[in-house]
Amino acid sequence: MAAFDDLYPEQTSTATIDINMIRNENRPRWNNEVPLRITISETLPMGAIVTSQINATDLDRDVIQYTATADEETLRFFYLDPDTARVTVKSPLYPYQGSKTSYSVNVESKILILSAFKTITEATIHWAVRC
Repeated sequence: MAAFDDLYPEQTSTATIDINMIRNENRPRWNNEVPLRITISETLPMGAIVTSQINATDLDRDVIQYTATADEETLRFFYLDPDTARVTVKSPLYPYQGSKTSYSVNVESKILILSAFKTITEATIHWAVRC
């Protein structure tokens, strides 16, 4: 670092600054076995809980946020709460011509320290809709 005098620019003073970076070496860990397989009824109402078994912990006690990645149809029917990882029914599951009876979603848990630094752990959840 350097400091300058506005009136006498030739007069400067410098100092060395040491910066130690603390790395987060503890990524989120799933508390249950993955992949997770669940069977649900096609008559579950909107808002019904599909599962609340998905959760991760972080040894540093950092805040964890969850995101879901899946095909468009899966995301149309199911909602993943980003704070709790609870999966709920978002739209009625009643079968229609050509509808799927099996859905998969990848759930990602990431530590919210700084948006530029993420620790990511993925789990896959499979569920079958029982007719």
